[in-house]
Amino acid sequence: MDNLDNVEISPALHSHIVVNKIVEEIVKKVQLMPQYEKLARNIDLVLYICNLIEELVYSNGVKNQPKGFKRDLALRVFELIKFNKQEDKDFLFNSIDFLWTSGRIRKIKAVKRLGHFLKNIFAKNENK
Repeated sequence: MDNLDNVEISPALHSHIVVNKIVEEIVKKVQLMPQYEKLARNIDLVLYICNLIEELVYSNGVKNQPKGFKRDLALRVFELIKFNKQEDKDFLFNSIDFLWTSGRIRKIKAVKRLGHFLKNIFAKNENK
């Protein structure tokens, strides 16, 4: 059975696995929020989910996806956290349009990413 680890997966299958892990990770983060069920139509929750999607898609190198891919990910997150009503979906799509046109959906800036990386390095050195 150890030889099974040597079987390569195609880039498309790899992307599928990574995308599903991204969705799972975001759902876990939302479910850790106290009483997240009350946030079904909260624009800050939509912004949080969208920014997580932006960052995780970028940092995991998910590329060459069809138009609307990230919107579909947000919808999958909403469905998995049980915001399944049509009103919830309409709110999600309208919120995404508003947040995108206002420039609020974005990935973490490179400077912040570098600062976090350096902080982790120094923390590891202090623990030794």
